[in-house]
Amino acid sequence: MRVRRHAARPGRLVLASCALSVALVLGAGGGAQADAAYWRHCGDQNHPGAGWYNVRGHNIACRNARGVARHWWNSGGDNHFDRWSCTNKPVGEELAIADCKRFRNGKFQRVKFENGA
Repeated sequence: MRVRRHAARPGRLVLASCALSVALVLGAGGGAQADAAYWRHCGDQNHPGAGWYNVRGHNIACRNARGVARHWWNSGGDNHFDRWSCTNKPVGEELAIADCKRFRNGKFQRVKFENGA
């Protein structure tokens, strides 16, 4: 079987090199903005059963995001603490999704987690 090799088209080569340049600039120069553009998946409580789980954090370390979920659950649903403002939306008989937000040190932080019995 004979393999054909096509010469690279100049237009495609330029386009590919431009895309690579943009990716390098955004990756290196974007710094905190590039890191802040995603949700961290931070895990669950340590024991099974009723409580909080599937914690996700935006612009916050996982340890602190789990701390928000832990405080919210242990306080019985304290919706305003340490400048956090939380809502808890029921999505099933024994399931709700809490969404906590705050603005701190010039950035918007957010923690979401499921909770229920």
